[in-house]
Amino acid sequence: MAKGFIDSASIHSALAVLQLKRTNHLSAWERQCLLETTYLLLFHDIGVIPGPGGYRGASGLYTHVVSGLPSLEERKFLRGQALRSTKTWLAKGGETLSQAWKQLQSQPEFPLWSDTVRNLFWVDHVRMHGSLFNEEFIPHLARVLNYSEAELKVLQTRSQSEQVVREWVKGDLASDEAMLANDAHILAGLIRGRFHEYLASGSGLHLCSHPFRKIIGRPLATSLAEPVFNSEEYFVKALIGSALLETTKERRVKAWVVNLQKARKAIQLRQLALPQTVVESDAERLAAQAARTCGISSTYERVRRELDIATALGISGLATVAISPWLVLVTPFIPHVYRYFRGQGIGDDLCRIAYDTSRRFRRLARSIPGRIERSLRLPPTGTV
Repeated sequence: MAKGFIDSASIHSALAVLQLKRTNHLSAWERQCLLETTYLLLFHDIGVIPGPGGYRGASGLYTHVVSGLPSLEERKFLRGQALRSTKTWLAKGGETLSQAWKQLQSQPEFPLWSDTVRNLFWVDHVRMHGSLFNEEFIPHLARVLNYSEAELKVLQTRSQSEQVVREWVKGDLASDEAMLANDAHILAGLIRGRFHEYLASGSGLHLCSHPFRKIIGRPLATSLAEPVFNSEEYFVKALIGSALLETTKERRVKAWVVNLQKARKAIQLRQLALPQTVVESDAERLAAQAARTCGISSTYERVRRELDIATALGISGLATVAISPWLVLVTPFIPHVYRYFRGQGIGDDLCRIAYDTSRRFRRLARSIPGRIERSLRLPPTGTV
């Protein structure tokens, strides 16, 4: 049975929004990740995909996520074959990596996103993984970045020191050494994205990757898209807005995790009804009722405030979530057909809708393994 996975880069981008809460310091990627990660973590079968190297445990604000949702890191996998496949791909597809690196740097979101990663998470990355980039990838990093393997080996050893990394961050890439460390860190992140795909496909898993890794993904068959119901979208934004009302980064992250805990439990117990509605005000009303049922928001007025905060931050909407299968399917995949309800005058149908909501948030475990694709619904014109 397939399970879903998300990469830690997506969770850290979500944490960046909760930490900074300022639009001028956030790229569209961070805001996208907060929306997508919140939605996907409502699935009980979502975990964090492991990387190819060592892992020393969570650090920084990420510790609150793992502590509150321990199932994210419960699964263990043999990674040898995925690493061998990655190295084989690197040996054959060096030009592909070079092209992906150039394409990534040309993305409009890249400069602000890379600055945020460096300023907020470099020290935590070293604490969690031992260094800024993987030693086994040095030969391939050297070719793309036009440095010798010996130079990158010295840099990789230097990046194991928290003090050195802090100096690089504080200096804002003022030295050539810090600039090379920044490039090596991000380029290694691209390679890890390919490793994640090999691990997920070889283990029969779903995988949702950070937007920066989209350009390194393997070409896959046409995906099967499923719409995100409008009441689900409002509910997710209420979870986010509720956390953003908190006054410190620590409290915002903790509130976000607690909101997810409450929502996951309510969905599992079939207490929530989040159908598609014809009228947007009905979707908003149902989301507000769901938030109150979970104990996240006490009044409709508070939910309205939470939704306004999410909108002001420029968080767009999820239009669809889809699965692009890893392999060509032998037999056709018959999609689940979900009944659409209007959220007005539903009466005795509420129990049935709650069951449907619970079923929708378990659907990844019953579908064909593949890459989780997302399409966004842009915020209204004029939204920051």
